[in-house]
Amino acid sequence: MLLRLQNNSLFQQLKKYEKEEFGLTNFPISNNIENHLINVASQLLNRISSFMPEYTSHNIEHCLNILDIIAKIIPSEVRLNIVELQILIYSVILHDIGMVVNREEAEKLKSEDEFFRITMEYGEETDDETILTEYIRRTHVERSLSYIDIFNSSFSTYKIDFTFREKDITQFIKTVIRSHEKPVDYLRHKDLYPQDKLISKYRVNIQFIAILLRLGDIMDFDINRTPYFLFKHIGIKDETSLSEWKKHLSIDGYEITSHKIEYQATCYDILTHRRVQEFLGWIEHERKESMRLLEENGVSPYFLLLKEELKFNITPIGYKYNDLVLHLDYEKILQILMGTNLYDSTDMFLRELLQNSYDACRYRNELLSREQEFYSPAIQIRYDSVEKVFLIEDNGIGINDDVFKNFVISIGRSFYKSRFFARDAMQFSPISNFGIGIISCFMVSEYIEIDSLKENCDPIHFTLHFKNKFIEEKEPLRKKIGTLIKLRFHDEYAKKIEQNDLVTIIKDVMSYQPIPISVSVDDFDTEILNNKKIRLPDDHSIAQRSLFFEFEDSDIIEGYMMFIGAGEHQLFSTNKIAQQCFVINGQGSNINLAPTWLSNVRFNINIPDSHKIQLKASRSKIESNDPNLLLIKKIIMQKIINIFRQYEAQLDKEPFIQFFSFYASDGRARNNHFLEIELDFLMSIPLFLYAQVLPTEITFSRKNIYEIAQGFKNKSTTKIAIVPLGYMLNENGKIRNELFAYLLSVGYDFILISEQVSIHYFYQCIEPYVISNILCSASDVSGLTYNSLTVQNVDSISPFLYSLSYTWTTIDDHVDKYFCLISNNQYNGFNLIAYNKKHRLGSLLEKYEELAAVKSFKNALYNSFIVVLLQGGRLNEFVWNIQENHYFGLIGNGEIYALKFQKCLTKRYIETLNTALQQYVLNRLIEMKEILSEDSKQYQLTIEDFPSWYFVEEENI
Repeated sequence: MLLRLQNNSLFQQLKKYEKEEFGLTNFPISNNIENHLINVASQLLNRISSFMPEYTSHNIEHCLNILDIIAKIIPSEVRLNIVELQILIYSVILHDIGMVVNREEAEKLKSEDEFFRITMEYGEETDDETILTEYIRRTHVERSLSYIDIFNSSFSTYKIDFTFREKDITQFIKTVIRSHEKPVDYLRHKDLYPQDKLISKYRVNIQFIAILLRLGDIMDFDINRTPYFLFKHIGIKDETSLSEWKKHLSIDGYEITSHKIEYQATCYDILTHRRVQEFLGWIEHERKESMRLLEENGVSPYFLLLKEELKFNITPIGYKYNDLVLHLDYEKILQILMGTNLYDSTDMFLRELLQNSYDACRYRNELLSREQEFYSPAIQIRYDSVEKVFLIEDNGIGINDDVFKNFVISIGRSFYKSRFFARDAMQFSPISNFGIGIISCFMVSEYIEIDSLKENCDPIHFTLHFKNKFIEEKEPLRKKIGTLIKLRFHDEYAKKIEQNDLVTIIKDVMSYQPIPISVSVDDFDTEILNNKKIRLPDDHSIAQRSLFFEFEDSDIIEGYMMFIGAGEHQLFSTNKIAQQCFVINGQGSNINLAPTWLSNVRFNINIPDSHKIQLKASRSKIESNDPNLLLIKKIIMQKIINIFRQYEAQLDKEPFIQFFSFYASDGRARNNHFLEIELDFLMSIPLFLYAQVLPTEITFSRKNIYEIAQGFKNKSTTKIAIVPLGYMLNENGKIRNELFAYLLSVGYDFILISEQVSIHYFYQCIEPYVISNILCSASDVSGLTYNSLTVQNVDSISPFLYSLSYTWTTIDDHVDKYFCLISNNQYNGFNLIAYNKKHRLGSLLEKYEELAAVKSFKNALYNSFIVVLLQGGRLNEFVWNIQENHYFGLIGNGEIYALKFQKCLTKRYIETLNTALQQYVLNRLIEMKEILSEDSKQYQLTIEDFPSWYFVEEENI
């Protein structure tokens, strides 16, 4: 290793200069490199493979290879001075030191926000170690710079001397290292990469040293970095690492001189062939851009002679190489994407173009702010309704030829997901991420014309033709930095925007415009959209039932939400959930920020860069477990709860319950688990009329679930009867004393009044305590049908104890002893009859429920009882009416169904019901040999199978 270093011509030149600078026996720089820098770097770099065994080699051999390559490409006429050589060698040896991590550091890295964001780029099958390897690769440069600071500040430990004649050169070494993750354009920053920096008495070209490191690093492309025996020993599983190793292993050899670069390779599959060719293309790109930069500097003693294009020859074994690619029918693909709601409206093309312009402006703004240059971003839209020509222009970063060819016309490849963008280390978070936005323009136009100029690049001018699938290159016209996109609308869309103008569309897809947008149609007056925040509706003060609440105390959500009162839905219809100012709750959206227990909540909010939700490609679909989404839901939930708490403090108990019930839903549905704060709130609202069952006078009071649970805290089990509010009072408006006497006699501890809204909140909140929920009826208490809950104490309540069930699916799951009962579950689509699955006939019908005869019998029974419900009277004969019917909206939700069935059945009805049961159901099961003929009588029904008060007293049955 030291011998290789000592034989390197650059190192030998350094020692020669040292002899001239310091004397015959004093070699402070080279001795420090040999005895300390190489020693420290070797030990640390060797640890990369122990932690990331599947990663291609980045050890000390790689560093020495780079020095050898640099020595070859530097022309003999170019002489680096002693300081330049010192900076170069230190930079080469330490450029990858940031890839070194220990286990403790690795675990810390996994907890960082950036690590989480990177995981979003991978499928669920990718393990953390693979993602961590990629994260370390992306951040290793900054980590390398941190290592240098550690070495420099701890000289007694590492003994690496970062000085030249006591002048600290650390910052120049770090600047050179930083360059190898940046684009070549970055080296044009003269303050960072000066060409004539005076250090001691020497003039140093930092820019040239950075170019040498970059070229040497990327040209170290051969089998020595991926030894074959190690490749076989490791058994690489990760596909990315595997392709990298195979790519390097395929290189047979290379020749690098001051005038040319040539590689030869042998590949055994076309994928490796293309990866090798792609990487060689990247080397060629680096050579070309570096030479262009040096040529811009004019005549200089610092130059390279690599003017020839890179040469290569790849020998294919076992396959025939071709450049064929899969051609797709973009017109059909667009139709498919539209059919799957990727874009819910043709208007979305405008959203995509505006997002691209916003990203471009923010990109340029950040670059110029680093230079402390003033910049005023702007976007202009012009439309000619006669020619149907639409133009959108911005003064953003612009597009160069490489970006156009690699990203704009490569559908699905996002520039903002690329290493090109990553190298600029932008602080802003791009809105565009998927690389598919440009195709949305083909929904409204047959072509897309792009005219753009990026700073320090040649302008571009291309037209993408949809029908013929070709790209036309035109003479560049643009003179100022930015991008102009031109479309010609289809006749159909042109007619559409006559009714729904462009300004309206922009306002619909944006929450506000932090970058101003000017819109002009047919050169008439220009309208400037320049709202800097979300504003309440102009007429919000006229609301009589709706309430508006702004998010003034949050740095995560901006805007407001509305509780919409009955009858005011059309007055205040806005429901915008935006991210980075662009609306994300489009048609088919799964974005729902309101709690399920709140009836009509609407939003006009924006989520900023810092807490943006991970979107799917449709922009209106979300990852439901995204941590920022969960945080936003929690903030909204807390805001809603605070609002109710404020009203609770201001109002008496009953007015507050009325207020809650006015804006709350009916409480039936749940499709997500409770949040902790949500559960605690619902458990603490005194919604429920509740009383202890006593032989003396009954007094009801409003209680919450916590208070109710105290009543059975010290008992093994407690029985609660849930009785409809309408049944509590008799015809004279007096409380039914016989009800309480009955409940006391059968061992009930408490009674809960079933009210229209509160009952379902009760069932939801009480769920963890419930052992059983049974529908019951008392034979000696006329008209009484109620739910009987057996509950137990639960030590602690948690959201994880709750299911996702709809509450009405559990109310009538079980019936006490009768064959069937008329339920009071008026919210279940008129699920009138609750069948007892444990009854002899009920269990038989349950077993054969898919049989047509069984379904018909149930329908006929339902249709006979619905007559009583709707018309009253008695049932004298069972009618075989098997059609399925739905009777919606014919009776009120507050009615007590069971009361209508007092004295509704006759002996004749039971007899005719049994006749039909035998003929259509039991005989069919006998034919199927599922039951015996002599056993069929046991399934016949009697008066004991119904409450006695269902029957007419005058008849002798």
